Amino acid sequence: MRSAAAARAQAAAELGGHRRLATLVAFAAVMPQVAADEAIEVFDLVMGDLIRSSATR
Repeated sequence: MRSAAAARAQAAAELGGHRRLATLVAFAAVMPQVAADEAIEVFDLVMGDLIRSSATR
């Protein structure tokens, strides 16, 4: 699955049929968790900044 997240579209297009399908399925399985983790991280940063700025006022 690690290679699915790092693969470029051109590299995936050059894979054989079964390998390409497996890579796309792995990518689809992993990316929702990665997106959720990144959204939580951004939310945490924004809330931290908001709390720090309100504490100094």
